[in-house]
Amino acid sequence: GLGLGDVKLIALGGIALGSAVATAVACAVLLAGIVALPLLLLRGRRATLPLVPFLAAGFLVAVLGRSADVDGLLRVTSIVT
Repeated sequence: GLGLGDVKLIALGGIALGSAVATAVACAVLLAGIVALPLLLLRGRRATLPLVPFLAAGFLVAVLGRSADVDGLLRVTSIVT
């Protein structure tokens, strides 16, 4: 599940990124879901996966998205409203 460390990291990202934190979290959840699906199929419900690496990747996408308009692409695909 979502731990307190994840919540603190998201809050810190919100301070740094502002509204782009929504893009970061959406990307993190999407990436984590892609990675988690095979793990769930192979290991069952016992599989655990830390969210922090995916949050870091999502923050990177959000930062780069300010210049590459990834934010607009995610809005078009309805990942972030």
